[in-house]
Amino acid sequence: MYLIDCIVPYPNLLEVVTEVWAEHPYRDKVQFRSHPMAVYDIPDYKLYGDIAIARGMSVQFLKTHYPEMPIIEIPMSAYDILNALNKAKEGNPSHVALIALPNTTYGVEEIMKGMFDDYSVLTVSKDMDYGKVVSKALSDGADCIVGGNAVVEFARNKGIPCSLITTSKASVRQAIDEAISLLEYSADQKARAEKFQTILDNVSEGIISIDAQKRVTVFNSDACKFFGLREDNAIGKRIDEILPSLDNPDISTMIGSTFGTVIRIGEKDYSINKFPTRIDGVFSGAILILQKVNVIRDMETKIRQTAYSKGFVAKYGFDDIIGKSKPLVQAKELALKYSKVNSSILIVGETGTGKELFAQSIHRASNRKNGPFVAINCAALPENLLESELFGYAAGAFTGASRSGKAGLFELAHNGTIFLDEVSEMGLQLQARLLRVLAEHSIIRLGDDSVIPVDVRIIAATNRDIENEVKEGRFRKDLFFRLNVLRIDVPALRNRGGDIVTLAKFFLELYDRKMGSVSHEFSPDCYPYLLSYGFEGNVRELENMCERLSVVTESKTITADDLETLFGQASKSSDADSVGVHERKRIEEALENYRSKAEAARALNMDRSTLYRKMAKYGIPD
Repeated sequence: MYLIDCIVPYPNLLEVVTEVWAEHPYRDKVQFRSHPMAVYDIPDYKLYGDIAIARGMSVQFLKTHYPEMPIIEIPMSAYDILNALNKAKEGNPSHVALIALPNTTYGVEEIMKGMFDDYSVLTVSKDMDYGKVVSKALSDGADCIVGGNAVVEFARNKGIPCSLITTSKASVRQAIDEAISLLEYSADQKARAEKFQTILDNVSEGIISIDAQKRVTVFNSDACKFFGLREDNAIGKRIDEILPSLDNPDISTMIGSTFGTVIRIGEKDYSINKFPTRIDGVFSGAILILQKVNVIRDMETKIRQTAYSKGFVAKYGFDDIIGKSKPLVQAKELALKYSKVNSSILIVGETGTGKELFAQSIHRASNRKNGPFVAINCAALPENLLESELFGYAAGAFTGASRSGKAGLFELAHNGTIFLDEVSEMGLQLQARLLRVLAEHSIIRLGDDSVIPVDVRIIAATNRDIENEVKEGRFRKDLFFRLNVLRIDVPALRNRGGDIVTLAKFFLELYDRKMGSVSHEFSPDCYPYLLSYGFEGNVRELENMCERLSVVTESKTITADDLETLFGQASKSSDADSVGVHERKRIEEALENYRSKAEAARALNMDRSTLYRKMAKYGIPD
């Protein structure tokens, strides 16, 4: 709560001040104290308020003895002076002398000229002898004195008729309002200054401001830490004296700003931005912003990992790869081993087998798991657009390019993993650029000549026979060897036996929850259908099938008839031999995946006797 001290030199003013404050809307928000005292009592009095209010000569004494305290003067308005002159006129004086401070006497002669035939106006100050001023008035023929409390008290002691310039309620209210406004403004300015200082002391850069004479006016806490200087030892000193390397070249001769200049001070490197200011072409000061180069590198890494890589997150891990078939388990075990190293990986598998699922799982199990996972389908974009997406471009590199340029996916994947799906669809020219990234661990943006180092693990995937692509000249052999350091062959769904049923149940339950539909279940006669279905689209096709079943099937139980109605005959091949081959593979996989023939028969949805018969039919050893 603010405290206002009010100096009241005479009783009548105390009554006015008390009455005004009792009516003031801030009386419950601000502490207000009245001090009845004469002008000459001020030097011996102790005031500790936030601001003081006084009038007349008291203001001058307060400014002398309390130089740090804001002082608000209660004005002597024209009404107050006119009121005192009218009271003086009631005594029919022959000569009236007005004695007051210069700011009170200004323009008052025009008023007195119309009221008195003979008058004089004299000014006083706090250092003047009031007796001499009053004596001069008397010698000039004055028989009535008009003035403030100090002057009137002196005249009364001499027995001279006098009239006191009293203060109206309006003048007191004006002074109080002005004091409160000043306090609020000062508090606001103080809060702003504290916020500004807090910002200066908590930014991650050293900030130095200098004036036109190169004297330091701001030296924040980071600047103190950087250079081992205390703020009070830097403020007021010339920058070219305490840190001469910051003034090389001469800041005062600089025309424009400079950014990212690297300088060495002691044993540390700093990046410095300089912002000189000029008024009418004349140097008026500058702001210097500094940062340690190693901090910038760390920040760049963090930005790449967080802000730039927003949304570049691996959502799935090995637990999300559902199935217990031998080929799948072997692929998962191999992928887990690969996740512990940083070599390039090539994932080969048919469309829809879950190659990206493997890539995400490898990333999440690796030491790069806190970095970004950036995925792009190389077949989804034209080659020129794919190139700009992968490598980024400089400002104005081509028509329609962003004015500020753009970071490519390799930059965004820094300290993480980039997944290049369908890499075999990439053109030969772009393959050459990719080969350079693998060899040099750096990229160059389109339209730029700056080399940007990147630390990225590359996982590529293809659904093609990539060896044949190399043989036919559609894929670079050297790039193939760079990518094929570690290889994973993801099994097709039709080769995963009982995993088909497990996945079908999982996807059906998933989409039932997602769609809010009835909780479906497969009847036993569905399993032979699912196991004999070709699934050329692999897991993705099975997932789509289950989504459709969840939406379309109204009854709780899904039958084989429902499957045939929606998806046709189970085998997509009319060749009976092909059907037999599929059936033999399913039986062999079931026997491998389950501990007993009884469990294998249940998984295949057939009697154990039927299983033995089919084993004999296909020559499968017991």
